[in-house]
Amino acid sequence: ELTQGGSVYTLDIYPGTVRSLYRYQGGGTATREAEGSTDIAAGQWQQIAATWDGSTITVYYNGQPDGTAPFTDGPIMTSTGNLEIGHYTGGGTYFSGSIDDIRIYSRALSPAEIQQLYAQEAPAPIQGQVAYYPFNGNANDESGNGNNGAVNGATLTQDRFGNPSSAYSFDGVDDGIVISNSSSLSVQNFQTGYTIAAWVKLMAAPPLYGEIINKGQDCFNIRTVNDQRVEACHSSSEGVSCQTRGFYLVTNEWAFVAATWDANTGDWRMYLDGVPGYSSTMTSLLPYGPSDSTVTIGRDSWYDRWYFNGVIDDVRIFNRPLTPVEIQQLMNQ
Repeated sequence: ELTQGGSVYTLDIYPGTVRSLYRYQGGGTATREAEGSTDIAAGQWQQIAATWDGSTITVYYNGQPDGTAPFTDGPIMTSTGNLEIGHYTGGGTYFSGSIDDIRIYSRALSPAEIQQLYAQEAPAPIQGQVAYYPFNGNANDESGNGNNGAVNGATLTQDRFGNPSSAYSFDGVDDGIVISNSSSLSVQNFQTGYTIAAWVKLMAAPPLYGEIINKGQDCFNIRTVNDQRVEACHSSSEGVSCQTRGFYLVTNEWAFVAATWDANTGDWRMYLDGVPGYSSTMTSLLPYGPSDSTVTIGRDSWYDRWYFNGVIDDVRIFNRPLTPVEIQQLMNQ
C-alpha cells in the first residue's frame, strides 16, 4: 500500500491484484479506481504502477497495462495528510512483504516509460541457461536454443499460481516429455558444471523412482524415491553416485528442487525450496551410456520406467553451477 492523505491517491493490492484509487474534489468520500486482472504472486519480486492522465486511470503489472478505468470527474482532492508506505492512512490495513524503488511523478508516464522503468528495475537474467520450459501451453524451449520437447501423454494443467495450461501433469504410468540431444544439451557442454531445477507437485510416491529431470538415465538427474525423498544422481569416473540429504516432498504441495555441480571445486549439491543440502565431491562428468542421450522430463530417458506422478513446471537447465544466491533468485522468479 502507498497512500496519501486518507486515500487521496492510492496504489495497493486489493483483493489480490494491483489497484489504484483516487478521491476527487467535490466528491466527498466518493472514489474512482482501476483494478488489474493479474493475480499478484506471493514470494517473488514484481513491479506495480499506476497513472492518471486526466481522463483514464491505468494500472500496470511488470511493465504491462493490466487494467483501466475512466476518471473525468475533475482534479484529485487536495490534502495535507502524510504520504504513507505499507499502511492505509484511514485504517489498520498493513502490507506484509517487501517494498523497494518507490517513485512518484507529477505527470502520467507513457506505457513505454513504464516499460522502461520495469526494465531498469527487473532482476538481471541469470546467465548460462541452455533450456527453459515454462510450459505456457506447450513444451517448447524458451531459452532460444530450440530444445523443444515432445509430449507423450502428459496433459496441461494449472501452475502454482493457478494459471491454466501453464504446467504439465504426469500420471505416473506412461507420461513423459522427451527432448532430443543437441550441442547445447550434450555432455561436453556441461564439463565446467551444470544446474538443473524445476517446480514440482508430487501427487503420489513412485513404486521405486519417479524421474523429474533426467539426462542419459543417470548422467545427471533429479528424481523422487518411493518414500518421497528427493534424490540427485551424477555419473563420473568413479561411477554413478546418488544423494538425498534428507529432503522430502509433501504430496499435493508445490516445491522447488535443484541440483548443481561445479567442475572447478567438485562441489555437487541439492536444494529444496532454495535451501542447500550437504555437498559431495565429484571430480568429473561422464556419459552414462551413449553421450548423445536424450533429456527427459517425468520419466527415465532410456527405458519405459520410473514415471513421475504429479505436476512439473518451470524446468531449467544451465551449463554452469548457479550460486546459492542465484538459486534463490531462480526460485523467486
